[in-house]
Amino acid sequence: MWNIKQNKIALIIAASCLSIIGLIYFQAKWMQQSRELLEEQFDQKVSMALCSAVEDLKDVAPSTSAKAACNIDGPKPSCAQQIDALEQSPDFDKKIGFAMDFYNVGMDYEAKIVDKSAIPEDSISPYCCSMEPILDSDSHLLTVAFPTKEDYVYEKMGFMFFASILILLFVVIVFLQANYMLLKQRRVTEFNIDFFNNMAHEFRTPLTNITLATKLLDKKEEDLQDNKFVKIIHSESKHLMLQVDRLLHLAKLENGDYQMKKEPIDLKNLLTEVLKCMDLRIKENNMDIQLDVYPTHAQILGDPLHLGNAFRNLIDNAIKYASEQPSLKISMEEIDGYINLRFEDNGQGISKKEQEFIFDKFHRAKEKDTSKGFGIGLAYVKMIMDKHAGKINVWSELQKGTRFDLALPKL
Repeated sequence: MWNIKQNKIALIIAASCLSIIGLIYFQAKWMQQSRELLEEQFDQKVSMALCSAVEDLKDVAPSTSAKAACNIDGPKPSCAQQIDALEQSPDFDKKIGFAMDFYNVGMDYEAKIVDKSAIPEDSISPYCCSMEPILDSDSHLLTVAFPTKEDYVYEKMGFMFFASILILLFVVIVFLQANYMLLKQRRVTEFNIDFFNNMAHEFRTPLTNITLATKLLDKKEEDLQDNKFVKIIHSESKHLMLQVDRLLHLAKLENGDYQMKKEPIDLKNLLTEVLKCMDLRIKENNMDIQLDVYPTHAQILGDPLHLGNAFRNLIDNAIKYASEQPSLKISMEEIDGYINLRFEDNGQGISKKEQEFIFDKFHRAKEKDTSKGFGIGLAYVKMIMDKHAGKINVWSELQKGTRFDLALPKL
């Protein structure tokens, strides 16, 4: 059981690490796509601004002779003169600047007209527009370059970038802290388990000696056979021994040190044996026991030792938390391939709030006398039912008793 819990912790840590890596990866992809979208929007605005500027420059071109001079078959020197005249025109920068402002391209730029045939194609600026509306030819392009474009992109994405970094750092810090606390809690749990196991083993030896000594006193000292103090020592040492054994059984089951020794069991016979072993305690507390078993021969495949201990725990709880006139009804019936056992007492009951936690190890209901146990009895019963592929449910109400329903697969 503990190995399973350790595996779960390792899986949780691995899953959280993968989640963080995935978050960082998708955040980076999102930032990359945001940049691409920003640049695409910028490119569109620049293209529209350039085409608008070319249309406006038609009105300030030096002469219409440029159209003839810059035909594909026209003389190049004359075309170059016309282009130079257009670039040096005072309205050239003005028209381009107006178009850039109109399309909200707030960035420094360098504009010029280039001859496509005079430069390699791969060196042409991506921000260009054909001068054909002015020159009546597709041989020249109006191009612009943005020396500070990278600064512009970082400026636009600055807040988004730093906000993403801060969020990721916060998530990573929380993740590391949570995993640190989880590992720390695991170490504390390991220490507690080792401590309780060692404590239980250390208690068992002196308790065995005390029990043996009281038995010898009963046999050898006739005057002490009816001594109430000796009886108290014997009774309390036996009770404490039972609690220690429960703790040891629970630890062995959790660690996987004990394998269930399953065999065919007649539940009626097992219940009868358990009640017979507890007869003295039942009589001491004047508890009325009703045993209503049907069918009479209900067999299951199980471990008689641990199933018997589970039944003892339920009967013991009914005795410990009984009312002034304690009673316990044990009934059994077969339903849908399961043998259903019902333990119904008239004791103190358990509140709805506490019922959620009663099967947790070391939990004791606040309404009960906390000096009456370690809080491991019902946790042990739940584990035994799980080991037998069974189910356990509880119905209870304060001052109106408690009912435990156990369902075990029929053999």
